Amino acid sequence: MKEENCYRKNFSMMLGSDIVISDSEIKVNNFIMDLKYKELDNAFNHQVFNKSQHFFNYKDKIKSTELFKLLHQMPKGALLHAQSKGILSPDYVLELTYMDDLYVCFDNKSIQFKYAKKTPTNHCKIQWLLMKDTRYSSRFGSVQKFDRELRNHFSMVVDNPNEVYTNINEAWQKYEQYFITTSTLFCYKPVWEKFFYDTLNMLRKENVMYIDWIRSTI
Repeated sequence: MKEENCYRKNFSMMLGSDIVISDSEIKVNNFIMDLKYKELDNAFNHQVFNKSQHFFNYKDKIKSTELFKLLHQMPKGALLHAQSKGILSPDYVLELTYMDDLYVCFDNKSIQFKYAKKTPTNHCKIQWLLMKDTRYSSRFGSVQKFDRELRNHFSMVVDNPNEVYTNINEAWQKYEQYFITTSTLFCYKPVWEKFFYDTLNMLRKENVMYIDWIRSTI
């Protein structure tokens, strides 16, 4: 009896515990749960069960499932514990590098950014280069090749994740490096304002009600 009372008390303290859902909402919930259990039932067939593969290999397939399509249309409660600079896509971050007055410093496998009206005097082991000139320079090949290699700094996704990320430390190092790399990219006020607005606009289109925004550049 004490355990049951404790359970009921904890349940009553949960967010939304006092909400009474309608018969229609119960039907929708049951339908969603059926789709969810259908996905889980596939676990018994390991050849087609996505979760038996690396996440990078099946993440795009999730979008084609009936469950994802339904949830995508529905309102969401909240985006919690969001890493601000990691919300939008690598393609969006790449697009930011087309803004004027952006300088870049390539240092072996790392990269630094700096907005300035003239060549920065900050430390750079090699040389500060104007991004616009660098992108269209013949020394880097085509613009497409340059952007493809630059984009790799904004994403953890690779074709061979099991070989690249052989342990959690390798994966964590790549994860942390993204935030180190982009920190100077987002600290420029016009860029941050654009990024902040576009992030909120994207969440609004995704029907997210509110966001718990942490570890921002502000």
